[in-house]
Amino acid sequence: MTRALLLAITIAALAPYATASTTGTIGVQLTIFSRCEINSQPQRAMPQIDCGRHATAQPRVTESLLKKDAMRKETAKLVTIEW
Repeated sequence: MTRALLLAITIAALAPYATASTTGTIGVQLTIFSRCEINSQPQRAMPQIDCGRHATAQPRVTESLLKKDAMRKETAKLVTIEW
């Protein structure tokens, strides 16, 4: 029992030194599209967004209805655009 406990403490103490000597590489590529066009027209429910003319570069658009304003009797909506 004592040997197992001593072995566990030794391994825990030496673990940071072993991981610090581990090396490797990660293959990552980042592509930034510099131009986005946002078209919001009254007859459309959601704005149309075009970023870089690539399907993978398009943001996520969500729409939420807010509570009706009792004084103005109008309903507002919140359109969120996430890149």
